[in-house]
Amino acid sequence: MQSEEFHQQVSGFEGVWKGKGLVLKGDGVPYLEECTFTLVRKMPTVVIYQIFQKTKHAIVENKPMHAETGFIKFVMQQNTIHVEAGFTHPFPKGIVTELATGTFESNLLKLEATQFNRTAVSEKEVTKYGREYELDGDALSYVQYLHGEEHLKCQMKKSAVEEI
Repeated sequence: MQSEEFHQQVSGFEGVWKGKGLVLKGDGVPYLEECTFTLVRKMPTVVIYQIFQKTKHAIVENKPMHAETGFIKFVMQQNTIHVEAGFTHPFPKGIVTELATGTFESNLLKLEATQFNRTAVSEKEVTKYGREYELDGDALSYVQYLHGEEHLKCQMKKSAVEEI
């Protein structure tokens, strides 16, 4: 794979995405999502994005639900795109950081958390988390897995506006 093809494959993430999702626990809680991928570095075999994601309750007006920020690094090695990522989650009872690794192939980004760190006061206990993002032109969808079970699903469209 040449660097031009590599850059073309991962460039689709850049931009602001907006859509609707569902927390799959219990009766399901609908939410509005805004996710921004900002290019930080572009080299022949490495592309790094900063990611900022925030959600609001879809029914209760202006009720924030969650936010996270981090970085996703795509690394081309021969014909494979390896991925490293780090995310920070500010939960009400402490902050959790997550490191993950994975691959990007055929417009599917798969990440599996490899390590979690918590602030001293954090009561949030997460031991397994996975993410799958599917990029399809101006559509981005994901499924996130908590302890091996589907936790969140969301479908978004590329947008030029930055507020939900």
